[in-house]
Amino acid sequence: MHILTLALVGLTSASWAPKHLQKHFNCPFAKVWLEHGPEKASDILGMPAHKDVSDEPRLPRCTLAEGFAAGAHQHSNSVGYDTNCSGTPGQESPYMFPMHFGFHGEETTLPYDTNVPTLVKKTQKWYNFKKMLKRSDSIDSVPRTPNDLTTVIHRHSMMWIMYWKEGADFRNVSQVKYCMYIDMGNIGLMRPDFFLDARPYEAKDIQTQYLGKQHLYHFGKPRLMKQWRKRDFVNTTFTISIDEHASDDRIHYPLMMNIPGELAGPDVINQLHRHKILSEEDEHVYYLDEEYIANGGVCHNPFNQTSYVCKVCLHKYDALNDGDGVDFDELPDSWTCPICGAPKSSYEKKGTDYVVAVDALGSAKPPSPIPSALELDVNAWRDIEYTFSPYWEPGSRPDPQPTVYVCDVCAHEYNADTDGAGAAFEDLPDDWVCPVCSQPKSHYHPKDSIAMI
Repeated sequence: MHILTLALVGLTSASWAPKHLQKHFNCPFAKVWLEHGPEKASDILGMPAHKDVSDEPRLPRCTLAEGFAAGAHQHSNSVGYDTNCSGTPGQESPYMFPMHFGFHGEETTLPYDTNVPTLVKKTQKWYNFKKMLKRSDSIDSVPRTPNDLTTVIHRHSMMWIMYWKEGADFRNVSQVKYCMYIDMGNIGLMRPDFFLDARPYEAKDIQTQYLGKQHLYHFGKPRLMKQWRKRDFVNTTFTISIDEHASDDRIHYPLMMNIPGELAGPDVINQLHRHKILSEEDEHVYYLDEEYIANGGVCHNPFNQTSYVCKVCLHKYDALNDGDGVDFDELPDSWTCPICGAPKSSYEKKGTDYVVAVDALGSAKPPSPIPSALELDVNAWRDIEYTFSPYWEPGSRPDPQPTVYVCDVCAHEYNADTDGAGAAFEDLPDDWVCPVCSQPKSHYHPKDSIAMI
């Protein structure tokens, strides 16, 4: 297994980004994007090559992201989603997320094998699935640490992360101290029915399990909820709990989400409350970045920035953590290195693709995967796809596609006709070797497997 996603944190030209961004993302795709940049992340994840889709024609509504990212995401170039996506398993299901709504959340972080939270975060979120718009504000946390006050905006392929000064009201853009943006390629907004179905069906590790109804406590009060579990590509499971009793506006709102760390972080319990259906009058919240830039602000690309590195300790300057959002050139001459105390003059300018030599710092080992208490329990798992759609019939899935095997060295996809005289990969002898790089059969893995990461 190739665990590349968090290797050598602090050494690459873009690696400062995950330090203060990872806690804002539960999805491992985003974490890999932040660590390696969009082009390399696509390659690491075995996904279609990253490309700029912003100038391409819009895809039809309800188009899913490419590869196994379709398990949770729309294609970024899709017009958006709808309750009535023809032919989808959850078409007009009353239990999918509303198309345009907002809510407040309380997100509790729980490390593996303990009931003691390490972080409780207060959030406010807005979703417009029809137009591929999302905004997520982290408005408070216990304990409080630097750079906890953030706004994340996701529109189609682009994501903006804005950091607020202490005491900010999350409206006045003059209170933003730093802003960055990331191109997410074909990965768009979460799809509102992601937990209801097992798409993409060709990704065998992605499944869903309808669990039925259960009484649960929600902010100290009993609620009857319908529950689904979604199995992901690293064999951990999400649990989504939807209010069984419709609200006054006839909506079955999501009330709880149990989110696994997916080998990249701790698990999270998210309680959702204060739901509200939104209208076009609320859409200004998704364009805060444009207001910030119109008022003279600058949003940085973390993967295309000049690096400044201390010649004494090799620390690379991080504007957000080391300078409260101030660019290196604008620091006062009295500023000193936060690691070794050397003066500002001890820093030298490097290129945008600068990488600190590992030998200069000694051996570096990639961190081990972080265990999750939500790992798949095979004794309790059943593949039960049930969506409550008035159009969908249980068991109506397309015929399964044959597994595609890929070399984890050269990324060659096995072709039975040209590489194995018509033999299925499973039937090849153990001494068969890759026709491109000559690696043994053991270096091939299913394309949708975690082994490709």
